[in-house]
This record gives sequence, C-alpha cells and structure tokens, in this order.
Amino acid sequence: MARKSRRTRRLRVVNPDCAGIDIGKDRHFVVVNPEGSEEPVRSFDAFTRDLEAMAAWLDMT
Repeated sequence: MARKSRRTRRLRVVNPDCAGIDIGKDRHFVVVNPEGSEEPVRSFDAFTRDLEAMAAWLDMT
C-alpha cells in the first residue's frame, strides 16, 4: 500500500477578524486570531448566560 504524503498546506486568511465556532450539544468551542488575544481558544457551555459570555468575549477580541 502506498504511503500518503504528509505535506501540510496552510489556509489563506481571508478575514483575520472572524472567529471559528464548533457548536456542540452541551459545549461550544470558539477560536479567534491568536495575534489578537492572549487566550485564542475558549469553550462555553450551551446555557444562555454562557452564550452571552461568549458574545461578550467575541466583542472584546
């Protein structure tokens, strides 16, 4: 069986001010530009107060 090449390609940044959010049933993981935040990856529970905290954190970054 032939081995696959392990060459990694970097994605081109289209908008550095956007965030990525992985939405789960109980928890959401959010990532922002590491150059703009001391803590670029955070997780938030799915309750209203936690989603409001996520929105506030995203507004600050």
